[in-house]
Amino acid sequence: MDRRSFLKLGALSATTGIVGACGQVTQKVIPYVIPPDDGINPVAGSWYATTCGECLAGCGVVVRTVNGRAKKIEGNPNHPISGGKTCVKAQAAVQRVYHPERLHQPMLRRGLKGSAKLETVGWDIAMEALASKIKEAKGQAAFINNGVNDLTAGVARAVLEASGGVTMASDHDPGRESHFKALEGISDVPATPYPDFENTDFSLIFGGDLFEADRSPVFFARAFGESRRGRPSKRGRMVYLGSRLSSTAAVCDKWIPVPPGRLGLVALSVASVLVDGVIARNLDPSISRNTLGRWNQALKPFSPEVVGPKV
Repeated sequence: MDRRSFLKLGALSATTGIVGACGQVTQKVIPYVIPPDDGINPVAGSWYATTCGECLAGCGVVVRTVNGRAKKIEGNPNHPISGGKTCVKAQAAVQRVYHPERLHQPMLRRGLKGSAKLETVGWDIAMEALASKIKEAKGQAAFINNGVNDLTAGVARAVLEASGGVTMASDHDPGRESHFKALEGISDVPATPYPDFENTDFSLIFGGDLFEADRSPVFFARAFGESRRGRPSKRGRMVYLGSRLSSTAAVCDKWIPVPPGRLGLVALSVASVLVDGVIARNLDPSISRNTLGRWNQALKPFSPEVVGPKV
């Protein structure tokens, strides 16, 4: 092959490559340049309102998607609980779907404790290993989940209880059911009650870690900011009673250390003082004097003079 023929062949190959590449690029680029008929802008993306599932709070969020791929999560400003705010877990929730190191398949630990390694296995092997461990436990197994209302927990309960002797443990304790019943009695809606925290002038918190582990840390953090600076003429004050200096206690105006197991006594003592004040000042005429008198008698054993030495 002479030099001229080689150059012609090279030019022809290059042209063919460019045309082929242009055809591929055109197929991929044109949908981004020309928005489809449904009005979706593939550059700015589309926002979809949904609910965050990273914890049980269920904050309202909006997710920005580009070409069907979730890119960013922000708080939904129209949501009554989160009010347009999110926590760091919600901000990082996209990584659960797209992080390169996320788990794609079941992993089985092989080897002795301390030197064991995780090995990728199929679902059949993983399920057989789980069933084998449940049988070996002989009724001494426990399943811990994020709430009895969770669909996964319901399926797990049906499967594990059928296998015999598996204990279900949930952070959705029976005490919270009373919250649902209380709100249902007031508004006919069985839901978790949220206080009007942002318009409160004074709050006494009995061991409730509002900003770290309560119903919705996002709600309480937002309401705390509104209580502090959202009202020009007022500034909400907070006093925390608990056994440890938690994150919630650290931001309160005052932390009163209370030994573990004594918060109930302190709460009853506060109730005793409040009822005495209502009776002495003749407050709240909607409550009958007979009812207040019975409350007063029931709370006398928990007066500050009696409870103080115990705390």
